[in-house]
Amino acid sequence: MVKHILVTLSDEQYRCVSFLRNKMGSSDAEVLRNVFLSWLAEKAMIGCWEIDRAVEEFQRRWIEKKEPKTTV
Repeated sequence: MVKHILVTLSDEQYRCVSFLRNKMGSSDAEVLRNVFLSWLAEKAMIGCWEIDRAVEEFQRRWIEKKEPKTTV
């Protein structure tokens, strides 16, 4: 099943997408999809859609990295 989403980008972000066209995809949509998938792979979440609790796991990992560590 294919889903279409509307994405708003700043001028600078769109320049980045344009720069990556024909390097990471032949269209804006392909570039954004591939950038997103690359980001997921970097965060070790590439298989997240296979996990029943993917959203909760993603949020746990994201928040875990963002919270400052306290030392006692």
